[in-house]
Amino acid sequence: MMISAPLENKKIGTRLNVAFGIISIFLILITSMGCFYLIEAQKKLNRIVDVNDQRLHIAYGIMEQLGIIANSMSKVGIVLNQGVNVIENYRNTIKEAQISYRKALEELERLEIQDAGKELLSEPKLQMTEGTSINNQALEMASVDGLEATKWIRGAGIKIP
Repeated sequence: MMISAPLENKKIGTRLNVAFGIISIFLILITSMGCFYLIEAQKKLNRIVDVNDQRLHIAYGIMEQLGIIANSMSKVGIVLNQGVNVIENYRNTIKEAQISYRKALEELERLEIQDAGKELLSEPKLQMTEGTSINNQALEMASVDGLEATKWIRGAGIKIP
């Protein structure tokens, strides 16, 4: 009670002022700590928003590349009579789309920090590998026999509009 001894001799107003000052200091300290933690939470939320925005942008790019591949594969049977050069152009278009798709998947994998998310991305990578071989087989068949290629594409489960 050493601290309170000098205060006991003071008037009530002085003691209330000291108590108010101590409480004010604690309130300022608690408020500043709360602001600091809110700033940290905002930084984490901004990172989550930025990462999800990048994921959406990459997913949109993947969707575009798959559309290019599907569109090119659907036209393989149609353009057969136009020559090998046209098929080679489609092959190059498909290959470029596959490369872009693969890069986008790698970028998504780099952004993903949880094991469950990385496991989800392994399935599209496997499907891309299988799809690449199917596309290559279809293009090889198309350069030889267009009707057979069209039948084979439909039999392999590739939907042609």
